[in-house]
Amino acid sequence: MAKLHGIVPLQRFEIIRDRIGAILAEELVNQATLTDDNLFNAPVFIERVIPFDKSDIPALNVCLSKGDYNNKDVTSVDGTYVYNIDCYASSPTRSDSRGDYAATSYLHRLLGVCRAVLENPAYRTLGYAPPFNCRVYVNRLLIADPGRGDAGLNVMGRLEVIVRVPETVELIDPILAGT
Repeated sequence: MAKLHGIVPLQRFEIIRDRIGAILAEELVNQATLTDDNLFNAPVFIERVIPFDKSDIPALNVCLSKGDYNNKDVTSVDGTYVYNIDCYASSPTRSDSRGDYAATSYLHRLLGVCRAVLENPAYRTLGYAPPFNCRVYVNRLLIADPGRGDAGLNVMGRLEVIVRVPETVELIDPILAGT
C-alpha cells in the first residue's frame, strides 16, 4: 500500500530547465528587436533529441545533463545541476565571405549573448521571487569540432550552466490521535 497520499510536485530541476529556456527565448527576441539581427530569432527548444537539420538553424537546445546532491537532511537536499545550452549556427560561403568564419562568428555571438543573459544580476534567481534561493553561473563554454564543411557550414557550441538549488521533500501527513 502506498504511503504517500499526495501528488509529488515538480522538482526544482525540472522547473529550472524550463525557466532557462523561457528566459533565453524572451531575451533573444528582445535582442532581435534591438539589433535587427535575424541570428537572435533562433528558436529555443527544451530537451530536443531530434538532430538539427540545416533548415532548423540557428537554434538553441536546453538540456539537463546531471545533478549532484549534498547537505541532505530529512526534508531537503542541495542539488547542483548542470544544464547544457547547445547553440547552433550556420552560414553559406559567399563571394565576399567564408561560410566557416561567418558561421563560427555567429555561433560565438549567440553563445556570448546567452552567457551574458544568464549571468546578468537580473537573473540571479532566474526571475523567481525571494525566498527562492539558487545560484546560477556559466561554468564552461565548449565548441564542437565542425568537421568537414561544405558551402553551408553548420557549427555547434555549448554553454555549461550550473544551478545550485535546494530540493525539498513533502513531509508525511500526520495521523490524528484517536483515528
